[in-house]
Order: sequence, then C-alpha cells, then structure tokens
Amino acid sequence: MKVLWLFMMVLLSHSAFANILQIKDEFVQPFEFEKTALEVVIQEVSNVLGINIVYTLDDTKKIRPVNLKIMNVISKNELKEYFFELLSREDLTFVEESFGGVVMNSRDSRDFHMEIFDSENIPNTNNYVLVIYQMKWPLSSMMSRNFRSELSQYGRVIDFRGGRALLVYDKGLIAKYFVQRAKEFDTEDNSDKYLKKLQEDATAESKKTKEEKKIDELEDKIKDLELEKIKKDKSNSKNDIN
Repeated sequence: MKVLWLFMMVLLSHSAFANILQIKDEFVQPFEFEKTALEVVIQEVSNVLGINIVYTLDDTKKIRPVNLKIMNVISKNELKEYFFELLSREDLTFVEESFGGVVMNSRDSRDFHMEIFDSENIPNTNNYVLVIYQMKWPLSSMMSRNFRSELSQYGRVIDFRGGRALLVYDKGLIAKYFVQRAKEFDTEDNSDKYLKKLQEDATAESKKTKEEKKIDELEDKIKDLELEKIKKDKSNSKNDIN
C-alpha cells in the first residue's frame, strides 16, 4: 500500500532544473522567493541539496505562495532548516526515507516510521522528530496529561513503561524544551508528592456518588477540548502573523 501511495505522488530528482537557488563554494548564495509556488520551492531545494523529494499535489496546491528573502550566504544545512520552517508554517513536514524524503501533512507523519532519538541527542531542528525520555521516577503519566498543551498543534506525548518513560513527537526545538521541563520535574520530591496525591484522589473517588463521577468525566472532556482549542489558536495566531 505504501509503495502504491508513493507511485501516486510526484517524484523530484536532484537533476530537476533550478534557477533561484545557486551554490558557490558549497554555500547557498543570497536569494529571494517572492510569491513562489511551494512546488517550485521544493524543486529548488531538491536540486540544491541533491536529494529526491516526494510530495502530493493535494498537499501543496492549496498552500499560499512562499515569500522568503535571504540576504546573506548560508550553508546547505541552514537552507534545510528554512525549508523545514516553511513547511511547518503550513502544517507540513519532511519525513526522511532511504531515497530522500517525503513532504506530507504533519498530522499524517505521526503514523510513519521515524528514527527515535534519545533525550541527550535531540536535533535542533524545525522538522518533526520522535524522542524518548527515560524518567528516573514514575511521573510520565502526570507529565503527559499536564504539559501536553506546551506542544505544537500536531505534537504528541505518550507515557508508558509503568510511568517511567515519555515518547514525544514534535519539532526538534519544541521536543527539546519539553524534555528539559520533564528533566527538571523528574525528582524524588515531586514523585512523593504525586504518589500522595494519587492516594488522596483514590480515597476521594471511592466516596463519590455515580452522579459526581459523571460530572467529573464531563469536566475532563471539557478540559481536553479546551487544550485542543489552545493548540488550534496557537497555530492560527502563527499563520495570521505570517
């Protein structure tokens, strides 16, 4: 199914013609994208970086024209980060594959196989990454519930392994910040407080009536909806600025 899906896409090789981005002495020369279609930007980046890039026209044709002006000489890696940032502003991301990479909707990329980075080697990138953090204390469930709003709209955090590990999916820079927050919170004192709170909540829960439990479930659903709204508002605000 994945092979068929890829064949239905447009495949660009690095032999594609480019006339905006120019390389001299291995550096990208100053350039400007002015009201440039995203497909053209992808072609230019594919050519300069020497990588194959696959994308669907359904994902790119509805994207507004790109405006980007770089007045200084930059490295190829810096160009890649600008490219990742342009994609993320349109809720797209670049997923690396053996042949090069795929540009796709950020929401869909969460279901693709990705390299998993440990918490000490998170890339400083605007592209989406998958990170695992092994906690010292069983606090991952609390972290995933209470700090999820600090991730981007399509960011995701999953707790597992008995509350001692977090799996974070988001832009590298955001994931690094999130993991740093988790490290700061990952202490014995906080673990003791959390366990005590769980015991108190369990005791209180056992004394609630059915009606009170239904009200609590409704309030939890409302909180989840509010978190989703916060993420969407952040994304819309970012797009309005651009």
